[in-house]
Amino acid sequence: MQRIFFPDINSGTTNLSIFDKETVHFLSNVLRLDAGNQINIFDGKGKEFCARIKKIDRKKVTIEIISSKDMAKTCGLNITLACAIPKKAKLDYIIEKTTELGVDRIIPMITERTIVSLDEKTSLSKLNRWKTIGEEASRQSHRALLPQIEKASKFSEVLKEVRLFDLAIIGCLYDEREDLSGILKSFKGKSVLALIGPEGDFSSREINQARQAGCIAVEFTDTVLKVDTAAIYLVSVLKFAKR
Repeated sequence: MQRIFFPDINSGTTNLSIFDKETVHFLSNVLRLDAGNQINIFDGKGKEFCARIKKIDRKKVTIEIISSKDMAKTCGLNITLACAIPKKAKLDYIIEKTTELGVDRIIPMITERTIVSLDEKTSLSKLNRWKTIGEEASRQSHRALLPQIEKASKFSEVLKEVRLFDLAIIGCLYDEREDLSGILKSFKGKSVLALIGPEGDFSSREINQARQAGCIAVEFTDTVLKVDTAAIYLVSVLKFAKR
C-alpha cells in the first residue's frame, strides 16, 4: 500500500483534504490512484493512518480515515550524527541512507577543514532540501518518526552538547585512538553522539578540544573511509550493536 507523509493530522480526524501540489500530483498522476483506493499516511511523530480516497482531482485529494495506530517503537539507542559537510551533494546521500538506517538526529557540521561555505540564504535552502530528503527516506523506509535535521553548526557548538549524551565518539585517523568495538561491548547507555570529520580528517587541535569536552577518539576500521562511507558505516554499527 502506498505511503505518504502528512504532518498536520490529528488522531480524531475522520476526513481530510490534501492540497499540497506535489502530493496531489504524486497520488493522481504518478500512482494514478482513484476513489476507493487505500493509502497509508504517517505524521512523522509516530502515528500511522490507514485511509481511503473519497475523491481525487488535479487540485485536491479528499480521504477518509479508516484506522490509526501508534508505530513509534522504543529503540535501543538514540543516535545523533554530527557530520562535517562534504563536497558536492554527498551530505544529501548521507542523510538519505542514515535515515533509512534509523538515525535520530543529524547535525551538518562546519570544521576547520570543511571546504563547503554556506551563507545564511544558502544554509536555509540546504536545510529545507535536507529535511525533504529525510521525509522521502522516512516514507520509503517506513519509518514512523522523522529524523531531526538541523541547520549547519560549527564544531565548537556541537562540542557544547557532549555532556548531554551517555557516549560521545569522534572518529579520527592519526591521533591516539580506541577500538570502537571494544567501547560498544561495554556501553550500557541509551544515547550516542557520533562526530564524523571532513576530507582530510579533523585537525589535531579539534581532536584535543573534543577530548577535553568528553569525547572518545575512536578508530572505525583498519582502512581509510570517505566521509559518506564513514557516516553510513558508523550508524550501521551502532544500530547493530544495540539491537
